[in-house]
Amino acid sequence: FIDITPWKAMEEDLLEEEYRFKTLMEHVPMSIYYKDLECRFKHANRTCVKWIGESSEADILGKTDKAFFSEENAEQNIRDEKILMKDRNPILMKVDLEEWKDRDDSWTCTNKFPWVDRRGNLKGVFGVSSDVTDLVESRKAQESKSEQLQQINREFEKELQLAKEVQLSLVEPRAEITQGVLNIAGREADLAYEYIPVTSLAGDFLDVIKIDEDKLGLCICDVMGHGVRSALVVAMIRGLMEKQKRIADEPHEFLTGLNEGLAGILLQANVTMFATAFYAVIDMKTGILEYASAGHTNPVIVSEGKGEVLETMDMKGPGLGLMQDMVYQKASLDLNKTDRFFIYTDGIVEAENSEGEEFGEERLMKLLEKESKKGKDLNGKILEEIRSYQGKEAFDDDICIISLSLSS
Repeated sequence: FIDITPWKAMEEDLLEEEYRFKTLMEHVPMSIYYKDLECRFKHANRTCVKWIGESSEADILGKTDKAFFSEENAEQNIRDEKILMKDRNPILMKVDLEEWKDRDDSWTCTNKFPWVDRRGNLKGVFGVSSDVTDLVESRKAQESKSEQLQQINREFEKELQLAKEVQLSLVEPRAEITQGVLNIAGREADLAYEYIPVTSLAGDFLDVIKIDEDKLGLCICDVMGHGVRSALVVAMIRGLMEKQKRIADEPHEFLTGLNEGLAGILLQANVTMFATAFYAVIDMKTGILEYASAGHTNPVIVSEGKGEVLETMDMKGPGLGLMQDMVYQKASLDLNKTDRFFIYTDGIVEAENSEGEEFGEERLMKLLEKESKKGKDLNGKILEEIRSYQGKEAFDDDICIISLSLSS
């Protein structure tokens, strides 16, 4: 009598383990398959059968990939599997385009390993594949969309560059007045200006206008914000300036006309925007400068070595475009008693150091008092000092400067 209970228990365990393995094989959402030494299917789970497009495992057993895939695709798969069996090096996470004979192509992520028995004898290949068609197509669509967006961005950059070039061209004086030495009431006067935008489309601009043989207009403007909206307002103001040219010799009337036109456009468009502006007219014969201000930063003047902010409180009006029916006032300055006249936008005095402290009007005045340079050299020195103060080359805001240095 031999007690075979232990053997029966072992047999039951083996059958249970085989059942669990088959259950796992049939329910995992991946294609699992075994191929013999000739690359013929020996076993495939339900997912694999469905992926190949057949109704049962019997439909694919004994067949190679040539029965289902394009000839080129099948031969490549077989070559890969033969190399794997020879070298016994697995194929890991390989993403392939599967070209089917009778349906649309698909993408798979495949892992293949040598199939060996418990004694280490090679029996073929077994593989685990996942259908990643949706993922690949989604990525391709994203790449295509990305390329489209890049193309749009390239076109947009071209448009921005064109806009920048146009805007930069607007900074150049429209008449024959250029930077250099002028004669104002018998004194040499060095005129210089500087325009540094921080973006492709800036909101600051300046202009030097030859009104007639004896009069010169200096205009500086700072539009709220940056970007396309600000650039459009700049374009509007430049167009309005052309319309106001007939009264360019009267600063207060000139700004009143600009405000009326801009406020009307912005009101009709239901847009809240504004621009500060300072406009001055120099009589080259008498040396008298008349000016008007639309909420703009006050100029700095230097007389007999002492700097001060030109007071405009009594006559300064609101920014252009804020209110209709505004009437701006004018005041005058005798350049015969002035050594230096400096107009600028707020990017100069609002430049901050690492502690968050602004450069400020006081530092600007002191610099203009002590500096002997004139014209472009003076403007360059001021920009150099501001860069040094803020500890970097680039500015955080647009920069516009018009400087007038008169000889003793």
